[in-house]
Amino acid sequence: MLLSVFPIFILIGCAAVTPTATPFQLYQGPTAILPTPAPPTLPPPTNTPVMAVPWTPTPIPTATPLPSDVLALVANVPAADTLEVVMQGDLLNQVYTVRLLGITVPPKNGASAWGVVAFRTVRDMLNGKVVRLVQDSTVQNADGELPRYVYLSETLVNLELVKMGLAEPSFTAPDTKFQARFTSAANAAREAGIGIWGAEPTATAAIAPSATITVTATVTATPSITATASITPTATGEP
Repeated sequence: MLLSVFPIFILIGCAAVTPTATPFQLYQGPTAILPTPAPPTLPPPTNTPVMAVPWTPTPIPTATPLPSDVLALVANVPAADTLEVVMQGDLLNQVYTVRLLGITVPPKNGASAWGVVAFRTVRDMLNGKVVRLVQDSTVQNADGELPRYVYLSETLVNLELVKMGLAEPSFTAPDTKFQARFTSAANAAREAGIGIWGAEPTATAAIAPSATITVTATVTATPSITATASITPTATGEP
């Protein structure tokens, strides 16, 4: 009987005890301030050696001052007193316009036929030839031309045109080196009535000789033979 009551007593005791709830409270402590970490210290960069690549720049030709005495090739003759030349030693191969110094020539399209004669004379004399260009005082005129004395071998072409009566002297200071020589040559041409100091040239028609054509005909004749028969009756009788 004690065994049956004991379990009941335990259950009743357990049921009689009721635990009380204790309210939960959060703990709020003082706010901690954490120290800010310092940035890491990096080692200084080291210089990396760079290998130098050998390179030689291509030289760029530069314009040199115009020489006062130089050889040149005459590339074109646009007028009796004007040349287009390429100078010896010019790296740029530039074409320069040269004005024959100390002379005036009649224009080739002017009223005087001597202009055409002067142009053709200079063209035939200088075109494609190597000449020597000599400066007086002016390097370049206002039109960009080079006033020069032009020598073909030992012949001063400017002076030669005056002697031939195809040009007359025309000097402007300070380029007056040969003024006296040019004036003397012009006076001699005027007294002799040569070129522009004489009569106008007349056109001469050039007649080409006509070709003579010789035709040789060979005629072969074939003889024609005609046979003619003549029959004469002969009477034969007995006496």
